Amino acid sequence: VSLNLNEQSLGNDDYLQIETDYICTITGFKKKEDEKVKYSTGELLQAGLLTFNNGRVFFQENNKTLELYAQAMVDLSTDIVILANSGITSLNGLVNSEAREIVTQLTINNCDYLPNSEFLKLVNLVNLTTLICRNTSRDKVDWRTIIQALNLTVIDLLLCWLTQETADLICRELDNKGNINGHLNLSNNNGVTTASQTARNNLIAKGWTILTN
Repeated sequence: VSLNLNEQSLGNDDYLQIETDYICTITGFKKKEDEKVKYSTGELLQAGLLTFNNGRVFFQENNKTLELYAQAMVDLSTDIVILANSGITSLNGLVNSEAREIVTQLTINNCDYLPNSEFLKLVNLVNLTTLICRNTSRDKVDWRTIIQALNLTVIDLLLCWLTQETADLICRELDNKGNINGHLNLSNNNGVTTASQTARNNLIAKGWTILTN
């Protein structure tokens, strides 16, 4: 017995039942193209991937969760990622995913296990404009490269144990970048010095608000 399916597509959940007393040769079928997996908000909540606080979406847990959340971001139509009290050690799950082109706002708070060296991967988030990072030492981040590579207009580095040298560098690099109407928060660090006074004056003239100690 011979059966030709005329190039019909079969997916993982499809099945074909054939009852015959003879050897049956089946031709003409192909595996269905992989489709984008869609995740509803409810499914993500049930799986423990998302929590909500005042209507905002929070990521939690670990590197694998970040990878799964990044896969779902397009379907959720969200461009905001908030990593809070997370155990992540790498940003690969985000920066190596399709989500890297849609993320505009990223918060990294209290992520003590995330090395400063991982921040350099943020340059892959080509549309990132808001970066909030609080309550973890980030003085050794390569801020010069990040600022020059991205069009950041909001940088909040509250309580990141920044030295005066690093704080001054951030101000100068933002001035050199030339973006206007931004917000820079360097509060609760070690302050700034006169070495960045000109840069800060220039930023204020460009419409920036700057918070320091």
